[in-house]
Amino acid sequence: MLTRRQDDEAIGWVIRLKHGSAEDWEAFTAWLEADPANLAAYEAAELADADAGMLSPAAAVPEIPQDVSAERAAPRLPRRMLFGTAVAAGIALFGAWISIDAGDVYSIETRPGESRTIALDDGSRIEINGASRVTLDRDRPRYAALDRGEALFRIVHDETRPFEVDAGESVLRDLGTVFNVVRSDRVLEVAVSEGAVLFEPEGEKKILQPGMAISKAAGEPARVTRVAPDAVGAWRDGRLVYAGADASRIAADLSRNLGVPVTVAGSRPFSGVIVLDGSDQEVLGRTAALLGLRLARQGEGWTMQTGTGAPR
Repeated sequence: MLTRRQDDEAIGWVIRLKHGSAEDWEAFTAWLEADPANLAAYEAAELADADAGMLSPAAAVPEIPQDVSAERAAPRLPRRMLFGTAVAAGIALFGAWISIDAGDVYSIETRPGESRTIALDDGSRIEINGASRVTLDRDRPRYAALDRGEALFRIVHDETRPFEVDAGESVLRDLGTVFNVVRSDRVLEVAVSEGAVLFEPEGEKKILQPGMAISKAAGEPARVTRVAPDAVGAWRDGRLVYAGADASRIAADLSRNLGVPVTVAGSRPFSGVIVLDGSDQEVLGRTAALLGLRLARQGEGWTMQTGTGAPR
């Protein structure tokens, strides 16, 4: 049975050999000889490449290290879908889709219900939640843009080169930091676990210390609240922690983490913890009970609404 490491290394070799040198082919031969199962892994990755066609053969693909350090925090994708990956500009990434734009800008996107960790070459890490997209730039290694969704940033501080996170009309600059960012069409939310973040929404400047969170809706003043530092990024541990959250926020979080469409209607502001343990129906059934709502099927997803009775 093939291991995840063999799958990842095989994907790396398929990409690397598109522009392989004589030395690359020698190293590839040595890799094949190291384990008879490596050939099967390579053939599967090569077949996935042909099926998916995710990377243009003409695209410049940097060398991919064989010792992959990217963490994998989500259920494994089918092997034929794994080829939608790449490693570039010192970033090791496996299991997420990557789209290469003009120049050196590229985006990493996760599906609902999956998460991925990007290890940057300066030691920083970006942990991306489901249904999210982060854009990076090879010419700006201390920069990231959260286009949508949620990500936790663990940034190695460098006073001479602060790390910047672009979140639409707001810019975040680290001051030696662990912080979580959620971006939707309506609102931007930032919470700090360690260090500090300089938050600059639409020209304002606010410094967020550990245990502070800020919410900024378009055209409205930023609202600062308190949060338990260990609750920041709790989605990584299967917990959603709220203090006065509205129904749309809860629905978006559940959809992103469970990978199924969820709508919530008629709920009062909720404070508490939702544990993402069990099947989708079990998690949503418990959540509906906490919110005082009734769970029902809605197409391929679920809805929580006023009423009584068991889920249907």
